[in-house]
Amino acid sequence: MARSIEADDRRGDRADAVQDDMVIANITRSSMVLRAVCGLWIVGAVMAAGFMLRSPWIIAPLGLSFAALFVIGKWGAWKHAIRSGGWTRLPLGLLTTIPIQCAIVALFYGAALGLTLLSSTERTLQPFGAWDMNYSAVVLLVGGVLGIAAHVIESRAEPEDGYLRAQLAEDGELPEDLKRLILGSDADETGA
Repeated sequence: MARSIEADDRRGDRADAVQDDMVIANITRSSMVLRAVCGLWIVGAVMAAGFMLRSPWIIAPLGLSFAALFVIGKWGAWKHAIRSGGWTRLPLGLLTTIPIQCAIVALFYGAALGLTLLSSTERTLQPFGAWDMNYSAVVLLVGGVLGIAAHVIESRAEPEDGYLRAQLAEDGELPEDLKRLILGSDADETGA
């Protein structure tokens, strides 16, 4: 009898630990500011590369930096996906994330490059080289520090700090009240 009570306690502890792992985000004001600064930093850096007439080949390393920063920014969701589906989810997630992030980089780079070519008499693109790789590494480093700092702040947030806590339900879905908050009050009527 004592063994079954101990086993139930261990299962309860594991269930609590799993429930804690299902927390998607504890968003505080300071973490929101850090995330906003990180977003402005990476988009500004990509557009600066276009304004500086850097080679279009810079899209690839900046796209990888964007993908890494996306994973850092969504670490709670990635951690949940890995725990629920195993490590096989990681390469599958990256196979979709990297091309999408490269497309986003190409969009911002192309917009900045196009504006520069329209408004400048300089039409020569800079050759791709070590400078571009170092630039991408600096973008990743600064963005990573900001993203990790936001994650650390969110992981240490207390309920009295006034944060938004988004937590998955037992079945891996968002709770109904959070769905209504995100989708509006019509969510139940439309079946969304």
